[in-house]
Amino acid sequence: MLAGCGVLVSPDESRLLAFPPPDGGAVDLGTPTDLGTPTDEGTPPTDAPTSDAIKVTDLGDDAPAGDASVDDVPTDLGLPEDIATPIDVPAPSDVPAPIDVPAPIDTGVACAPGLSACGPACFDLRSDLRHCGACNTVCAGAMRCVDGVCQPPCTALQTACSGRCVDLRADENHCGACSRACARGQVCAAGVCGCLATQMLCGTACVNLLSDRENCGACGRRCTTGEACTAGSCQCTGGLTACGERCVNRQSDPANCGTCGNVCAVGRICSGGRCLCPNNTQPDGDGRCVATQVDPDNCGRVGRECADAEACQGGNCVCRPGLNRVDGACVDLQSDHDHCGRANNRCPGEQVCLAGRCVGPGECRSPMTSCGRDCVDRARSNLHCGDCGDDCDAADTCIDGECRSTRVETTCMTCPCAACTEDGQRCCTSPRAGGFALCVDASRCP
Repeated sequence: MLAGCGVLVSPDESRLLAFPPPDGGAVDLGTPTDLGTPTDEGTPPTDAPTSDAIKVTDLGDDAPAGDASVDDVPTDLGLPEDIATPIDVPAPSDVPAPIDVPAPIDTGVACAPGLSACGPACFDLRSDLRHCGACNTVCAGAMRCVDGVCQPPCTALQTACSGRCVDLRADENHCGACSRACARGQVCAAGVCGCLATQMLCGTACVNLLSDRENCGACGRRCTTGEACTAGSCQCTGGLTACGERCVNRQSDPANCGTCGNVCAVGRICSGGRCLCPNNTQPDGDGRCVATQVDPDNCGRVGRECADAEACQGGNCVCRPGLNRVDGACVDLQSDHDHCGRANNRCPGEQVCLAGRCVGPGECRSPMTSCGRDCVDRARSNLHCGDCGDDCDAADTCIDGECRSTRVETTCMTCPCAACTEDGQRCCTSPRAGGFALCVDASRCP
């Protein structure tokens, strides 16, 4: 239907009649064209339209109203099957599409374990002469392929073992067969491991019983330190002499000095095969070695004794540490009321000397004690040790109020010293010992 009018076909179907609005009459539209009638309902007329006829195409319900020109009439687009099929776009997905990886090329060669593909065939690259170590690596001439390496050929008497040509009849690492090694000391003869005629099999090793220190004369007979195996017997070497079961140097061994069993006295050393006192010492009348440089009983020479208030330093008798010599006597300027602070400075009246000053007697308090008009520490004073007027001998030292024996031990230069511990003494180091150890009969060092 055209908008605002109706269209009918004439009774004889040769004309189209258009009915305008109610106030108009019918309009002759001319001969009708193909209005989309199915092809099986008859053949469309072949008569061409007259010049005064209007060609009408089925525009459907959406065609615009009014007269339409021929150019404005839509073209018949054909049936739906003439339209190209739309591209099938896949629905979006959170998972990315997999990458299309081409399948590996099948060479068609499958090699057994230990073989490698070279072209269309498989080869053992460890031994193949044409493919030695790599494809197409050819071993020239008489060369052979051993473990993938071209090697020179072996002689008729040799065998290839681990890439080397060896003589299985005499090789100690390949005796009789590859990798069959002989034990230590054994030799390979005619492909069999064994010992030489001058050797003996001890355990798994071939040894010479005439010279082997571990098996001297017999299997398991071992020579001791300082011995060598000579003609199957352990003998001392290097100037050593056998004393019992030991090899010793009788020129320096204090237990075998000069001869076997000659033991040097305590404190003496063996030098040149004689028992002597060590350096800087001399023997005293009792057979002891004394250090005359520091020994107060043998100061400077054997038998020269220092006074009780003296010590021996450098071979001379001098006042003990803390004492000063005044008019030929050794005094303590810190406590002597006749020499308080300096020589001949006498404290007046009842005053006492304390720390080199004259003070009233009431100021001499513990741990100090008044000995007459001297204020002293009787726990440490060598002139008043433990009690007023008790002085220690030159070889003794006041320790905790007692005169303790001290001895310069010439057998030791450092502590600990075995000679000190034998008498239950303590080993101490002290300048008065002159570099030797000082054996002190006390629980602590002075």
